[in-house]
Amino acid sequence: MSSGGFLAAPSGQLLLWLPAAVFCGVSLAAYSEMFPTTIRSTGVGISYSVATALFSGTTPLISTLLIERTGSDVSPAWYLMAAGVVSGLVILGIRETSRSELR
Repeated sequence: MSSGGFLAAPSGQLLLWLPAAVFCGVSLAAYSEMFPTTIRSTGVGISYSVATALFSGTTPLISTLLIERTGSDVSPAWYLMAAGVVSGLVILGIRETSRSELR
């Protein structure tokens, strides 16, 4: 904080949160397009909750295990990058619905 002044802190926070804001805005629309209207709330709720429990809940355990086994403090970054690659591949498989009526 001593090197950048007061404006550096909010500016840095803004730059870090811009990608998160873009993701949050787009993801909610994508979630709603994945399920028919009759089960949309249940489908989004259950899939989001299960994914959050499986991946957010086990991340500290997996990170600790990776650091212990590899001896490298940056090994959890490889786990994060692998998760990003898997997520990207899944996103490529999502059907585009912009020109069709929602079910």
